[in-house]
Amino acid sequence: MTVASEGERGRAVPEQGDGTNSQPLPWYRHRWPWILMAGPFAAVVGSLLSAWLAIANADPVIDEDYYEHGLQINSKLQQQEAAQRASAVSVPTRSPAVRPNRRSADVSD
Repeated sequence: MTVASEGERGRAVPEQGDGTNSQPLPWYRHRWPWILMAGPFAAVVGSLLSAWLAIANADPVIDEDYYEHGLQINSKLQQQEAAQRASAVSVPTRSPAVRPNRRSADVSD
């Protein structure tokens, strides 16, 4: 590719095969500007979509007075635990009929 003459704005215009000078293509006719703009454009579209989804499907407040409700739940749990401790019957951990095997402890290797 040889430079035939300077084109618009002082840029060199490549010479075509038939000897005629052609004007350089405008920026929007090239592929790379569009490829480079595709990433930021996709990010903007994705953020707008995320914002729309967040606004359209807002999570409702489950309980207006959640703190007081939580305190009531904790109070009920403490009452239940106290009731279980009060009603607990002493259960032996080992039946008196079962005795440990003392021979295995006495035998030495």
